[in-house]
Amino acid sequence: GPSLQNALFWAIGRSQDVTFLHDWFMNGAQGGGAEYRYVRDRGFGGNLQTYFLNETDPILPTRRSYEVRGDARQQITPNITARGNVDFFSDITVRQTYQNHIFDGSNRERSLRGNITGLWGTYQLSGTYDTNETFFGDTSATLWGSGPRLNFGQGQQAIPGTPFYYSFDTEYARLLRRTTFDLGGDKLQTNSNLHRIDINPTLQIPFTRWPFLTMNSTISFQSTYWTESVDASTGTQVPIGILRNFVDLQSRITGPTFVKVWDTPDSTYSERMKHVVEPHLTLQRTSKIDQFNEIVRLEGVDFIMGNTTQVSYGLTNRMYARLAADSGAGAIRQILTVGLTQTYYTNDQAAQFDRRFSTSFNDTSPSNFSPVTLTVRGVPTDDLSTSMRAEYDTKFNALRTIGINGTYDFKNLIQATAGWSQRRLVEDLEGFNNPHQSDHYLHAQTRVQNRGNTLGGSYTMHYDLLRGRLLQQGVGVYYNAQCCGVSVDYQEFNFQGIGQRAPVPQDHRLNFSFTLAGLNTFTSAFGANGGSR
Repeated sequence: GPSLQNALFWAIGRSQDVTFLHDWFMNGAQGGGAEYRYVRDRGFGGNLQTYFLNETDPILPTRRSYEVRGDARQQITPNITARGNVDFFSDITVRQTYQNHIFDGSNRERSLRGNITGLWGTYQLSGTYDTNETFFGDTSATLWGSGPRLNFGQGQQAIPGTPFYYSFDTEYARLLRRTTFDLGGDKLQTNSNLHRIDINPTLQIPFTRWPFLTMNSTISFQSTYWTESVDASTGTQVPIGILRNFVDLQSRITGPTFVKVWDTPDSTYSERMKHVVEPHLTLQRTSKIDQFNEIVRLEGVDFIMGNTTQVSYGLTNRMYARLAADSGAGAIRQILTVGLTQTYYTNDQAAQFDRRFSTSFNDTSPSNFSPVTLTVRGVPTDDLSTSMRAEYDTKFNALRTIGINGTYDFKNLIQATAGWSQRRLVEDLEGFNNPHQSDHYLHAQTRVQNRGNTLGGSYTMHYDLLRGRLLQQGVGVYYNAQCCGVSVDYQEFNFQGIGQRAPVPQDHRLNFSFTLAGLNTFTSAFGANGGSR
């Protein structure tokens, strides 16, 4: 139903301001919040948004909820920097009912992160607290993260009298993993929390004698201790420590590189073009790890598969252009990059845990070959860019995933972004043979404004091509003068993809906003009238 919002903007000083918000809903609910922003120096500053909602709807259950968002980056000393980020809500059903943006309306994660990092020459020390909780329904959720996580390391340093370099990393982490189940109104919690200590010294042996052929080799030793492990007979986590040691040998060969350069005197775009063909080969050997099945696998370092040789091979094409200039030499731009890569594993289970491929960790069947990955990025001008990534399964001759995105900016008057993505159904491939896990999406956003940004409009759209339904679309127009401003925002929102938590299958939203003083743009805490993350 209808609602009315009022806002007060207070310019506290030249480097900080605050906005106070109040919402009144005709169903009896009321909400209030504030947004504080500050800037301390170039690249340092932050903002904090809070919102509280008290619902007293005669039909829906009475509930109170709150939401906190913010991020900050602050330099404490010339060597020490602190960062923080929070995106937390108390009730997922509130967020997914009221939000105007499809990202927030479908988001089921809340997070809290903080980090402090110090740099002294080649040494780095950092401490991190990081939690992320994903909901599966109203109350069932899984929390993962670390608190705290301490890292100390040294960057590459030359060994005197040798062509070699050394570095090391050490880490202590208290890993957090908690799962909450909803059993008919009763909550059951299980946790897999444990402590982990990791030491990783590395020796690098570079070989760069020829400009057209480079080879870099590394020898890395990794020792990791977990305070808990998995009982092999029962499959349960037990408070028995486990130590893992292994050696990793790796060599990356780039080249021989082939280059072709040609002039383009008749082109208005470039004076000269250059095409670079760059093959690459990486050989990696990981020594035997007997305790793999006894490790509590929570993060990437826990999934390293031992007794494996990996051979990664690929080809990268780069296209450069020396842009045409009225006088003097034009700027050189890398306008196109096309990369193709694949990995062979002597241990077929290693393909399931390779973090370099987005379709790993999908419970796919073991394979000696990874999917073939194709990446394309084009930036022909400052105004236009596009990218594509696809993973192709060579065993079943089928695409696993593909995504294409593009952006265009015409003199800051027209900004447009569009994207298309698909996770395909492969009937014989485990992890991709479930039609309920397939998806096919299209999204687009366009914004138009005049040179002074006093008049403009926008259109957004998200469409589910697989199920043939429009998830969200919205159109908005605004006018801003020095004294005041007005904006109108219309939106259609489809809740069917959220599930049973939504009280209605879809709705239509119409928002009007009137602004006095023209000092700031007031937007709803739920993202109406152009408000976004």
